[in-house]
Amino acid sequence: MAVAVAVAAAWMFMTGGSPSSATPVYLTRLDLASSMEEVIAHLGLEPGEATTTHRFASRAYSDVRADRRALLERLDRTALLRGFADRSFRPATPVRWGEALFHWGRLVRWLGEQRGGVLPRRVSPGQNLEIPAAWAWLRADLDRLARVEVVDAPLLADLRLEAVVDRAHWQEIVARTIQAFQPAKAGSSSSSSFRPAPLISSVSTPVAPTPKVATTPESLPVGPVLTIEVRDSINRQPVAGAQVVVNGRPLAPSPNGRFQLPLPVAGSPLDLLFTAAGHASLRLRHIAGTRSELSILLKPLRAILTLRLQSAADRQPVRGASVKVGDRLAASDGRGQAVFRGLGPGYHSVEVAASGFQPMRQLVFLEESGSTRLLRLQPQLGQ
Repeated sequence: MAVAVAVAAAWMFMTGGSPSSATPVYLTRLDLASSMEEVIAHLGLEPGEATTTHRFASRAYSDVRADRRALLERLDRTALLRGFADRSFRPATPVRWGEALFHWGRLVRWLGEQRGGVLPRRVSPGQNLEIPAAWAWLRADLDRLARVEVVDAPLLADLRLEAVVDRAHWQEIVARTIQAFQPAKAGSSSSSSFRPAPLISSVSTPVAPTPKVATTPESLPVGPVLTIEVRDSINRQPVAGAQVVVNGRPLAPSPNGRFQLPLPVAGSPLDLLFTAAGHASLRLRHIAGTRSELSILLKPLRAILTLRLQSAADRQPVRGASVKVGDRLAASDGRGQAVFRGLGPGYHSVEVAASGFQPMRQLVFLEESGSTRLLRLQPQLGQ
């Protein structure tokens, strides 16, 4: 059996390149930005001015069309959606549900601030959302979204944290958000008739429909099968929770990183998308019948977490503090900064100990593009 190892296309995909011009059915980063713009514009709001210390990362976005950069700058200055450390935006990169709901929680919080600092309560305080264990790190964001009925238990039950966002569910979330914050109009009993505008894809050239592929065990036909194995490019171990999307349709999930894909007619083009939590996504064009096995290597994502330590009393930097992130330890420098490189995106536990200050323990979220977090330490009594 022939085995093809695919790695090189990962970075082309992450920077907006695409081997196919077909409009994807999953949500891209540019789609996420467009959805935010749609909600803000529909509600008649405008992102505020940037703070004096904020830098517009979007000014250098070379991988986004010029007519979309103004949108990204508006979202960037409001801290709703930002680019990557290499000053790219990667508009065609697929967005996973965990990332999408995290950013959408920011948007809902911002909308609440624009409406006087109070979220409109659509759900009774006694109706607590049952959050699946895998979603626990998003509890604060999900509670905020549930409060205005943007998400609920039935909706979360249909989603997978590490799965790419499908447009059908996403349009529902956009509509729910507008309904939650849109003032009721006279003579109208409900805003449920609202329908979101079609998402703007980062790739717009139309092509002929691609062949459908069976994705569930019940519908697998008897015939040639392509075995797909998804492994980590560093340790070569199977990637747990990997997802494979074929021509826009997800394959049944595999706990061990191996998938069985029933093949259509030999010679048919297949648009394959591979994603996994903590790994760079990879998109490939494959011709049915040319291989019986495919071995895919996904590159683990690594980001930089910068922690800025200040005294809560006088806003002066705290030097020489002991900072621990997970099992890694560092000391704050002369500017009160501690930098941790090579961390996986997601939530990390931070512990800070400094002479003359109360110990601090905090959970911080590290984005794929890297994050800078300001921590203000409380002086000890008598210091």
